[in-house]
Amino acid sequence: MSGPVRDDDIAALSAEIEGYINTAVLGLGGIGSMPAYCDLQEIANGSDHDIQPVGSDSAIVYSVMYEDDIEIYWVHGATELLFDAHAGAGVQSWAGGILVNNGFFLRVKNVGGEANHIGHSGRYIAYNPP
Repeated sequence: MSGPVRDDDIAALSAEIEGYINTAVLGLGGIGSMPAYCDLQEIANGSDHDIQPVGSDSAIVYSVMYEDDIEIYWVHGATELLFDAHAGAGVQSWAGGILVNNGFFLRVKNVGGEANHIGHSGRYIAYNPP
């Protein structure tokens, strides 16, 4: 999304987030038996690492690891909302996790000037094995 974020964009995202959170809370009973949701890739400068389960899968992401400067976006359809940025290597963790699925996910952009290893860790809460 280019240009400023409009209030109606924020309201729509907030409503969507609330729905996903309610779904996750209701589905947490069997989370311990669900498989891990994690990945680590080398991402070219200016490219993205999308944390986006396939199909109808959903996951809770607990952390993002990175070697150099990044920006983290919420993505829903064509709307991208920059909500966090970090300089240098590190780990960004969320105690309660962030719910992601195919339509509402995190995008980690490498803005460090060169290739950057970026990864994430979490757990599936809805998983349909191939």
